[in-house]
Amino acid sequence: MKLSIVTTLYKSGAYVEEFHRRASEAAQHTTDDYEIVMVDDGSPDNSLDIACAIARTDSRVRVVELSRNFGHHKAMMAGLDHSHGELCFLIDSDHCTVRLMRREYVDALLLHRESNTVIGGLWVITGFRQVGSSIAKGHRKESSYSVLLRLATLFNAITSFSTVPLNLMVMFGMVVSLVSFAVGFFVVLEKLLYNVAAGWASLIVSIWFMGGIIIFCLGVIGIYISRVFVETKNRPYVIVRRIHQRAAP
Repeated sequence: MKLSIVTTLYKSGAYVEEFHRRASEAAQHTTDDYEIVMVDDGSPDNSLDIACAIARTDSRVRVVELSRNFGHHKAMMAGLDHSHGELCFLIDSDHCTVRLMRREYVDALLLHRESNTVIGGLWVITGFRQVGSSIAKGHRKESSYSVLLRLATLFNAITSFSTVPLNLMVMFGMVVSLVSFAVGFFVVLEKLLYNVAAGWASLIVSIWFMGGIIIFCLGVIGIYISRVFVETKNRPYVIVRRIHQRAAP
């Protein structure tokens, strides 16, 4: 197999047929030996039905039906896992993920099996020589990425690939400790020299302030511990219900 075109489907019913037509035309300009892998990520619309109808007429199309919605990034990894081409062209049917990869890079990328991940981080840490290219980005009327989903993806990216929050907590704790020590020394000195009372309000505010910091830090630590807990279960990151493909003539 020379070329694999990999895409994911989620609320993509209006774009599947056009994507298949344009992807097939583009592939045929390059090689006759190609396949199109479509991963249905538990789409609630008719994306799967349309893709299966295409697969029944085009033996080059393979539809990977996941058992439920696992998420965009995991669906992309599943598509790459079911591709066989020496070159893999990963592209969204309705968004703007575009990436051409050699088989050796894809095989290395698939070595990562963690459950909570962001594929952009995996692209970076996998290494190899990577070259960026400018593209003309289109857009659809409504994105399947809501604001909350984008924030969740950002948070997932930070906690999956970075220990910076933990380092910042340590530094912040040190700064607060030094400031608290300096303020405490000043209050004691002021009390000894001028007999000035510190006041009950300042004590309560200090307790609330430190209590908030402790709760926040424990929350961040808890998130990292929960991710370790999930990964130790070694669950598959996707479950495939069935593969839809017409036998090659």
